[in-house]
Amino acid sequence: KIYARRAEMMENHAKIAKNALIIAGRIKGKSMSDDMMTKLKEAFDAIDTDKSGAIELNELKNVLVKLGVNLSDDQYTAVFNAADKDGNGKLSLEEYASLVNGAMNM
Repeated sequence: KIYARRAEMMENHAKIAKNALIIAGRIKGKSMSDDMMTKLKEAFDAIDTDKSGAIELNELKNVLVKLGVNLSDDQYTAVFNAADKDGNGKLSLEEYASLVNGAMNM
């Protein structure tokens, strides 16, 4: 079980890393290919475990914990709220893309 969870964590980490590169290209004015958009959506869908079409706080927290990003509950909430631009309590694909880009620029 430990190896299966580790493999899942590494797969999610790889998807998020790919997304970061995709978004960086977008921010620098490069157009995104259909393949790049597909990869971004795949990572988003992997995080959206309840398949609601949006990422909720608990889903974001779960993936960050799997990636070894250990924060206090208040810090997870602050990260989420900063990314939730429309304040609806859910991250859209666009909000998720902005969050990944912001993490890259830290």
